[in-house]
Amino acid sequence: MLISKVGLFTDMEFDFSDVESWSWEVTLKDGAGVLLRAEVKSDLEPLWAMYSTLSEDSLRNVPDRYTRELVTGWVEGLEYGRSLPILAFDALDPGRVVGSAILHFSAREEIRHKAEFGIVVHDDFQGRGLGTILTRLMVEIGRAKGLKKICLSVYAHNEAGIHVYKKCGFEVEGLLRMEHWHHLLEDYVDAYRMAVML
Repeated sequence: MLISKVGLFTDMEFDFSDVESWSWEVTLKDGAGVLLRAEVKSDLEPLWAMYSTLSEDSLRNVPDRYTRELVTGWVEGLEYGRSLPILAFDALDPGRVVGSAILHFSAREEIRHKAEFGIVVHDDFQGRGLGTILTRLMVEIGRAKGLKKICLSVYAHNEAGIHVYKKCGFEVEGLLRMEHWHHLLEDYVDAYRMAVML
C-alpha cells in the first residue's frame, strides 16, 4: 500500500492474524522514500546495525544501553501478541533499518486496555518526518486493536520527541522527577509521562 502523506493511516484495516504481511511505502517531507513493515526474526542484523550506530546525541534521549545481547533478545523473543514492532527501511538502501517503533501489550486483565509505546529514529532520518509517521501509524494500529490508551515516557530534555508526541495527540499526564539514572549524562533525569486516549 502506498501512503504518500502523513496521517493517511486513519480508517485503515489491519489484519492482526497476518502481521508479517504488513507493509507500507511512505514519502518523507523531503521526498525520500521509506518502507514500513512488521519486524520479523530475520531482521536482527539490520536492526543491530541501526542501534549500534546511533550517535551520542541520540543516545542521550533513550534509557537503554543498546547491546547486541539486548537487541538479540528482542528479536528472538518476538511475539506479536506481546509486542508489535514496526521497522522503517531506507528505500534507497532496502536492507538498512532507519527507524523502529513498538507497542508493548500486557496480558493482565486490568491493564489490557493500554499499551506502552517506544520509538527510535536513526540520526540520518531525524527531522524529516519519519518519527511523526511512525507515531501516527502506531496510534492507528492501537486504535484498530481496540486499545483505549497508549502511554510513553520521554525524558524532559527531549524537546524534539515531546514536540512529535504532542503533534500526534499525546498529552502530558505528569512529570516524574529523577526518574532514571542516565549512564551518558551521569546524572538523574526527569521524564514526562504522556498518553493519547483512543
